[in-house]
Amino acid sequence: MVPAYRIVRAVLAVIAVGVVVLALTRGHDVRSCDGARREAFALAVDRGAPPPLDEGRGLAARLIAVCRGSDGLAPSAQALVLARALDGAELVAQEAIARDPDAFQAHNALASVLEARGDAAGAQRERGEARRLNPLAPVPPATRVAPDG
Repeated sequence: MVPAYRIVRAVLAVIAVGVVVLALTRGHDVRSCDGARREAFALAVDRGAPPPLDEGRGLAARLIAVCRGSDGLAPSAQALVLARALDGAELVAQEAIARDPDAFQAHNALASVLEARGDAAGAQRERGEARRLNPLAPVPPATRVAPDG
């Protein structure tokens, strides 16, 4: 018969291995999200570049797949708006709201997308929701997006 302390020891070893694997996997997820976010911000910084051919949908899909929660998605959506990749920006902002409906940054991001698309009423509605969710946080003014061409 196996002594109880050996069984406990084996169970603890299995748990420890599981924790290490989980930590390594989480680290990879964070690095993947950071890489996708850097790509979105690089598009926003390069103002002379034309918008991506797919309107940012590919990058949006990657951001949505690798980023957890809404914290990394909302600023990435804002960056995609600045890069004039509005389809991707809208996908990312909507996903951020779906993951956390109370994230005021996500509502600000969607407001920027809607404004860039010419939907002033929708943008005002989303900014109002952001103010309702966090009345003390600054709600950025309208985003100015340079026209194509």
